Amino acid sequence: MQPGPVTIERASLIKYYRQAAGQTSPTDVDVGGLLGTTTIPPGKDGITTTVTLDPGAEEEVFSKTWAINGTSAEGYPAMGSFSVMVPPPKPSADAGDTVFDPLLKQKIMLARQMLGKDTVNDEDLWRLDREGAFANLKVTPQETAAAASAAIAAAQQKGPPGPQPTWPRRADLHGPADGAARAGHRPRSSIRPQVSPRVHHAVRALLATGLFVALVAGCRSSAGSGAGCKPGEPFCWCPGGASCTQTCSGPACALYCANGNASCTLHGGDGCTASCQEAQTCSATCGKGSTIACQHVKTSCVATVGEASRVHCEGAALCDISCTAGCDVDCPGGRCRVRCADPERCALSCDSPVVVCPDGVTRACGVACR
Repeated sequence: MQPGPVTIERASLIKYYRQAAGQTSPTDVDVGGLLGTTTIPPGKDGITTTVTLDPGAEEEVFSKTWAINGTSAEGYPAMGSFSVMVPPPKPSADAGDTVFDPLLKQKIMLARQMLGKDTVNDEDLWRLDREGAFANLKVTPQETAAAASAAIAAAQQKGPPGPQPTWPRRADLHGPADGAARAGHRPRSSIRPQVSPRVHHAVRALLATGLFVALVAGCRSSAGSGAGCKPGEPFCWCPGGASCTQTCSGPACALYCANGNASCTLHGGDGCTASCQEAQTCSATCGKGSTIACQHVKTSCVATVGEASRVHCEGAALCDISCTAGCDVDCPGGRCRVRCADPERCALSCDSPVVVCPDGVTRACGVACR
């Protein structure tokens, strides 16, 4: 089936305040004024628009989230969301954490040279790594031992950590003139911040990144547990107020369970999508490249996801997320606990302090470790 364009019929905005001080109620905004159009064409390019958060005019606002809803050319519902956050200061020799890992330091320095940038982030490193740019880098045992000694000495000089250490989020990596590499923390949003007195963000490829459409017919429509889903079908639309369980595989595997539903469960593979906004509970098990939307879940959202997955937990009562590799979790205004098999490749974005739990691989904000 060839996908058609999506017509956006409604858009709303929620503002989240600093220090987890609360949020506004959703406010309807003009679709054309927000997106510059009311139609999103099919394909990965989607559309590009600009949204603004002005810290000078909105001093108490930490982030904004826009939600959009519409209908595909085939008559199926479509939805998506995107956010903008206030970026912190640019990392420098006086701000951020020193990188002692000799291999990572080599990667940072080489990436800066190859890209012609003073500051590179971890996505730059991942891209260059995938392209084989770092294949010839080597670290000697002597360099490893020296780095370990330097890290221990720095930790002893710094003293014990405070009660609320910060989990390194996806970092901007900076190499000052003295050759020491530093990682500065920046909140992770669904769009990239630019340095400007007013924070503008370009939102591209909405269809590819956050907007999914029900393109498969045959879903159940009667109420009741599991009534909206049939095992193996790639898409399920869960009827309003029902509880649904979906099992499927492949990149089209999706569960739409954002109709005031009670319980939403998805068992999928790579590239699956669970939309559980404002449901009572949501449970999802997916592979790499998946998207879990748990904004404003009322009781809990429990999900296990794979490499390069994204979980949205804005305003959620509780998100309990396990990442088998690198993943992003957005949690402004929410309460989140994230366990990551490789913490350095995971990002947790919150508007309250991020706590490192005793196990060393779990981070939490707004909620106790366990």
